[in-house]
Amino acid sequence: LGPLLRAAAAALRPGGLLALTVEAAGDGRDYVLRRTGRYAHGEGYLASVAAEAGLAVLSSHKAVVRREGGEPVWGIVTVLAR
Repeated sequence: LGPLLRAAAAALRPGGLLALTVEAAGDGRDYVLRRTGRYAHGEGYLASVAAEAGLAVLSSHKAVVRREGGEPVWGIVTVLAR
């Protein structure tokens, strides 16, 4: 996540926005690799990595980002600003 957000921060102009979704770890961990091979991230960890990259969290909320095997997959919908 860090390299992605650092690259986005370098590409964005001041005031530029980045919207992204990530799977929610949901268990207090910073991040976890799921059985599906996808990483899930904690909301606090996402905010911390964004700040380290020079991005500010404008909004962040949990939502169902997709369905897998008919089950909802919870994620974090975030808008960041440089």
